Amino acid sequence: VQDYVAIAIVPDTASGTIKLLNTGKINLYIHAFEIDKKIKKLEKGRLISSASMDSAYYWLPTDMIPVGKAFDIKIYLTDEFNKKYLTEGGGESEKIDEQKIKVIVWTYKTMQSDWKF
Repeated sequence: VQDYVAIAIVPDTASGTIKLLNTGKINLYIHAFEIDKKIKKLEKGRLISSASMDSAYYWLPTDMIPVGKAFDIKIYLTDEFNKKYLTEGGGESEKIDEQKIKVIVWTYKTMQSDWKF
């Protein structure tokens, strides 16, 4: 599955966001994401086109990230054929000063899933 459908969760220190990059071979649509058990559902699926690498991405808001602890990330996806997938990742954060946090994130895997809300 991971060569066909894959999402990379990467930090972007320049913008202070967490990017979701489609590193697979098919267009994907994000329907929701979960950080530290807090779910944000999107009204309509957000497209991340395939083979665009860093030029097309979606981002996760850093205000959902807990400060000073490890956290889980889940991304709820569909492909162009409406098959459902789940990407699992994680991260940890550390407070640098009153206005900055250091965030490290990683991706575990992407798999088919029958997620429902």
